[in-house]
Amino acid sequence: MNPAIKSIVFRKSRNVFNKDKRTDGFRLNYTNGALIEASGITVSDYMPVIPETNYYRNKKYVVNTDNYCFFNSDKVFVSGVGADPAYINLISIPASVAFIRTALAIADIDTYQLTQGSAEITYEQCF
Repeated sequence: MNPAIKSIVFRKSRNVFNKDKRTDGFRLNYTNGALIEASGITVSDYMPVIPETNYYRNKKYVVNTDNYCFFNSDKVFVSGVGADPAYINLISIPASVAFIRTALAIADIDTYQLTQGSAEITYEQCF
């Protein structure tokens, strides 16, 4: 079984963002998945996702920092999405993707969530 899917199957929370597993002081380079220094921003750990499924994120940040990257089951960069001025909360996970990383404001770590589905749900802490 794909390790990302196995992680989701045994998860108790629908929120895949674990605020205790992040990298503060960086944002993502959406062209290659690399970390770039950026004050006040944090990058999530590799969050498990199901390919060809929608995920909903509940927070908006600012242009040039709000981006995300997709990775395969070996955590190798697949593709990324740069900041969208329209800010689309819905993320469609491409085929062959097992993990996603997102950038967000450090100030939002206690309320940010990424959940499977097409609509916002009441906040759940990741566990």
